[in-house]
Amino acid sequence: MQIKNLASNKFSMMLFCLMTTLGIGGILYTQDLYQNNKETVFLTKQGIKKYQAFQSEFNEKHYLVIKKEYLEPIDETIEQSFYDQVLALEDFCEEQCSFITSQNMPQVFLQSFKLKSDRHLAFIAMSSGDDQILKELVIKLKSEAFWDKRIKILGTPYTNLILDDYSKSIKTYLFPALFIGILISLTLLYKSLWVGLLLFFPCLMSASLSLFLTKFIFVQSNLIISIIPLLMFVINLALVFHLYCTWRECLSFKTVLEQKFRPIYLMVITTVVGFASLYLSDLKAIADFGVLSGVCILLSSALTLLWFKVINDLFRHKLKGSEDNYLNRIQFRSDRFFSFKVIALISVIGILLGGYYFNKVEVITDANRYFPKETGITQNMQNVSSTVMGLPLIEVIIRNDEVNLDKLNEIQRLEKRLAQKLKDYQLDYLSLNKLVSKANFVYTKKEELPQIAIAYQSLTNSLPASLNESFPYDKNYRITIYGMALNVDRYEEIISLINSNFKDQKIEFNGLFYHLMVAQKEMISTLIKSFLASLLIIAIIAFLAFKSIRVFFLFLGVNIIPVLISFPIMAWTGLSFNIATVMTYSISLGLIVDSSFHLIHVLAKKEVDKDFYHKTVAIPIVSTSIILILSFLLFGLNPFLPIRQFGLCLSLILTLGLIFDLKILPTLFLNRSNL
Repeated sequence: MQIKNLASNKFSMMLFCLMTTLGIGGILYTQDLYQNNKETVFLTKQGIKKYQAFQSEFNEKHYLVIKKEYLEPIDETIEQSFYDQVLALEDFCEEQCSFITSQNMPQVFLQSFKLKSDRHLAFIAMSSGDDQILKELVIKLKSEAFWDKRIKILGTPYTNLILDDYSKSIKTYLFPALFIGILISLTLLYKSLWVGLLLFFPCLMSASLSLFLTKFIFVQSNLIISIIPLLMFVINLALVFHLYCTWRECLSFKTVLEQKFRPIYLMVITTVVGFASLYLSDLKAIADFGVLSGVCILLSSALTLLWFKVINDLFRHKLKGSEDNYLNRIQFRSDRFFSFKVIALISVIGILLGGYYFNKVEVITDANRYFPKETGITQNMQNVSSTVMGLPLIEVIIRNDEVNLDKLNEIQRLEKRLAQKLKDYQLDYLSLNKLVSKANFVYTKKEELPQIAIAYQSLTNSLPASLNESFPYDKNYRITIYGMALNVDRYEEIISLINSNFKDQKIEFNGLFYHLMVAQKEMISTLIKSFLASLLIIAIIAFLAFKSIRVFFLFLGVNIIPVLISFPIMAWTGLSFNIATVMTYSISLGLIVDSSFHLIHVLAKKEVDKDFYHKTVAIPIVSTSIILILSFLLFGLNPFLPIRQFGLCLSLILTLGLIFDLKILPTLFLNRSNL
């Protein structure tokens, strides 16, 4: 027996060393995991294909508009100094990008590209390849005294760079703050550093695993995927609490598995379902998030169970902790439940308010509104859009079998009619007709199309190369609508306006901003599809596990009502549906049902010991829920709107879920006599 125990302990020690190495090694291995928020990150899968096809067809470039303001009127000396600095930037780019200034832009085009005024000078930096060189250009601009003063920047590479910084801040500041806070909390709760470390490490190991898989599968991270390590940490923390609280009562890992294995495997499966249901989203970033999260939950849960087996074998004497710990002092009426009348009242009010306020919650699709006002980022972008050049909001492609002068004249007539309507929205347009008309003004002093086709073609060759490449003289004609970023409601008005203006033409819409809007419109369908799919699957799993149709409907009701109640609270508090918050419902469902399974597993027994229920079910549920809620509330400190509201929404729904689990579910599951 002693030889067998010795061999078992040696094997456990080997596993302990291996898992410790993997946990710490994963953190070190992923230190160079970089953030790369490409413009296609938030597009639908179909949108990515269409946008890439558009880029190829029209040689679409990445670009930045950099504007520098001056306090004094601009003279020749100031202007020449500005152009000298631009030339230095060309050397920095090493021919990877080109620059347009008022010096090399024909005078006739400066009305459309306002690169110069009495108080500002601006230039456009363009790149045909990856936008990384333009990101590096922004970093260089920010580091140099000449550019750092009073410059404003507009462009997708700049926005992506800002998103990269916010993603890094999660890893650099939010993760360490949360991890250290949890370790200190565990140590104080049980009055033992050993217990704190032994319970903390499997959570850290799960975060390390998710970072490793992110780097191994995707090579890089983005704003959405960067949240996964934190989620894995807190999900495994919930599992750790349930395991440890039961272990303290029976002091045997074997007994823990006998008592908890059924609710634990149901807990893991349903949490995976909640996250993996996000794969149904048409948004690639959210679908990737769902799949990677599901895989991480399965693997990390298995590692956490193995960790408990190992520390039970090796450190049982140090795992007990102080008997006079703070969790043992928790006293609350865990056996006091809401009555059927109160539940009915809450349900009716929740359904009525939820149904009414669902459409009252604001949908934010304009990414410029994601940035904190105090940073001035949005205001600066709007300034550049209104004074120099706006964002390309819609690409209108007119498909033709052939292009001739009659067709071009017909299109120009429609363009001019559209231009009048766009002024009401402070928008403008750019097209080959408009560029050729301006080029023709140099020769004829009339801003109109030439009368013969060969002259039209000749004028296209006189355009700046970058414009000529992007607006080809071909069978497919391109019109770019540009201006300040719009939210989805205003954007759809413009789409309707264009459709009515070109109703006799065969048109299609494309461009980055257009596909972003299409993707953002998918947010609500993502919320509904993923939530209902995961809820139905989880309810079926509950039915199969407990072989009770009442449990099936119980899971549906107990999890739908908290969601409905969250809608009026979101509307009242100014929370919105955005790229991050739409994920909270499926995620919170996966977390809330964990507690539901533990409760039903115990309540389904014929005899329930009140003290055992209190210590092994109620206390772990309350403890983990509070830690989860506080953890996600930390997200509220992040200045970036999607991340901040993601945490606040999750905290809200988890709070409602805790109340329903502890105070409502037992009443509905048990009959009056059993209560």
